[in-house]
Amino acid sequence: MATIISKPEGLCLSGNLPKVIIESEDDVRVQVLAGTKQLIDETYTPDFDNRVALDISDIIINELIFTVPNLNIITQTNLLKTFALHINNSVYNFSALRTGVRDLSLAPVAFLTKNFLTWQERQKIITDTQPEYLTYFATKNCYAFITAYFADGTNQTVKITNLQANICVTINVNYFINNFSEKPQQAEIFITAADDPDSEIISKYQYYKIVQKLPDEQYFLFENSLGGIDTLRCTGDVKHTPEFTSETALMSDTERTFFIDKKDIRTQNTGNITYENAAWMQDFFAAKNRYLFAEAKLQPIIIDEVTAETSIKNRIKSFEFSYRPAVASMYLNLDTNIYIDTGNDAIYLIDNNNKYIIDINNNYLVA
Repeated sequence: MATIISKPEGLCLSGNLPKVIIESEDDVRVQVLAGTKQLIDETYTPDFDNRVALDISDIIINELIFTVPNLNIITQTNLLKTFALHINNSVYNFSALRTGVRDLSLAPVAFLTKNFLTWQERQKIITDTQPEYLTYFATKNCYAFITAYFADGTNQTVKITNLQANICVTINVNYFINNFSEKPQQAEIFITAADDPDSEIISKYQYYKIVQKLPDEQYFLFENSLGGIDTLRCTGDVKHTPEFTSETALMSDTERTFFIDKKDIRTQNTGNITYENAAWMQDFFAAKNRYLFAEAKLQPIIIDEVTAETSIKNRIKSFEFSYRPAVASMYLNLDTNIYIDTGNDAIYLIDNNNKYIIDINNNYLVA
């Protein structure tokens, strides 16, 4: 007879999944299924203490997938799944959400109800053009609201969406910030128990301060350790240092190149950031999936090296990291138009077929 000492139960965080521990004098058959998909089907022999201990967290995590948002509100259908644990002839069901918290002191439901799936600062500085998302797992039916604060001292609250129990959603923050009739200076997003912004607020507030975009700032997005997607805004300098390594062979007394390894390396400085932001950035550097937002799309990147500079007196930091495209290509796609500055508030633009004058003050083209 097998006695279960420990197993996943109810709603679990995948990163905090308890081990399966079974006490038995005989061999134990263990199966784990996600729907009809068989993940584990093994027979285990107990150790000298008549115990079988299994860590199934990696197998569970690999089944949970974050979907990069392409809509204003997207349901993360693959971030939470239900699993069946078979131990001999007994079956135990549990669900797991792709998230984890070190030394979690709260029950998973309590943590998820209170927190958005991000470790970023609760008051975040953003521009109104950067991609910015916020992910929340609803442990019960609830409602998402946004309040915008305007320069004249007024504010307006609107509902973002209804949230169904046991559903995880990712919200396009900037879409809703820019959806007001005038541009807000600040905004806050929160979750309520009832369909009324003045009802009980069950989540923490997430605050945003909206500022003007600086020249040449860069945006990096990453899947964080809580299962959401965050945006890192970098205002520092960027250097382009591509590397080309040739592999050659001697053929008939002639050395020939048969392969060129190209690494399109860029080194990005974050600009000055607070200590609190620096702690959150550990999630960025440890993330498996990171993206550069360029040309209005997300481009997967690899980070090779990270260095940090710290000012203890001023409690600020800056990071510098080297990155390159995850998809390497020897081919180019360059802007071959010709731009000629006339010095008279106009620039000549010569494309493949026509010649235009760009009026800088009025932003129009004259053929």
